[in-house]
Amino acid sequence: MNIIIPGPPIAQQRHRRKNIGGKIWDYDPLRTTKDNIGHLLKRHCPVIHEYANYFVIMTFYIPIPKSYSKKKRTQMFFQPCPKKPDIDNYAKFYLDAGNGILWSDDAKIVDLTCKKIYSDNPRTEIYIGSCSNERCFTS
Repeated sequence: MNIIIPGPPIAQQRHRRKNIGGKIWDYDPLRTTKDNIGHLLKRHCPVIHEYANYFVIMTFYIPIPKSYSKKKRTQMFFQPCPKKPDIDNYAKFYLDAGNGILWSDDAKIVDLTCKKIYSDNPRTEIYIGSCSNERCFTS
């Protein structure tokens, strides 16, 4: 199953804490954004197999900075993006957003491949497959 999410990829942020009335409250600053992405993922939702293991291939197409010259922008197309945020923060966000929608828990993902590249069309592409085939754990 292939899912394309338009727009710049979103990276997971650290949980925040705030003190309200002498009590410390933990919260996820991107909770509503995750819910919105979750609703988008529901359109592509297959039947969740409780006992299935998955492999996931994610490609994050990062927008090229506007400050780059036209020449440098054309050179950057589909080149690896070594800039922050880190690739694992992008992956964490989308894996958490898929919990209960694409898979029962992201612990069911046993093989994960990610790429972060520059593009003039920012988006996130997620390919999900079941590990019932020979894709998982082959060298």
